[in-house]
Amino acid sequence: FKNNAGAVIREILKTRGWTGLFIGYFGIQYRQTSWTAAYFASLQFFSEQSKTVLPADWKMTQNLAGGFAAGMFGAIFNTPGDVIRSSQQKAILAAEPVKYPFSVGLCASGVKDFFAMGSKIVAANGIGGLYMGFGFKAMHLGGSGALLAMLIPWFKGMMGV
Repeated sequence: FKNNAGAVIREILKTRGWTGLFIGYFGIQYRQTSWTAAYFASLQFFSEQSKTVLPADWKMTQNLAGGFAAGMFGAIFNTPGDVIRSSQQKAILAAEPVKYPFSVGLCASGVKDFFAMGSKIVAANGIGGLYMGFGFKAMHLGGSGALLAMLIPWFKGMMGV
């Protein structure tokens, strides 16, 4: 596909129909909601902890450090979902194309298939298999968390809340 997202979408629509665009959708939702929940649940804690090791007048650095730690913490919950979703998409897209009509059952099968792929990964590689690429992911999401923690106060001030 020569790194062309449009070509990938056209191929999926042609061979699998529009429901093919939702392959791995549950995994996408799982990884995003798990990171967001863990990030916002831990941000205040990590921000408070950063105040114990950084000078009081380094407020922005405290926000960055707290956000980075919260983002890395979120990766603990996010990574298994991302590994499962990626493995699921690779396996399905490597198989013979099938066009499925939309149905509620199709939505439910996405959940079932997600956990079935997770079971396969654990059976083959142990629990650690769900954390392949964790180091890179933790650094990436830590950086995203740091940026978000820096921008939240800025947007609050801009909106007067």
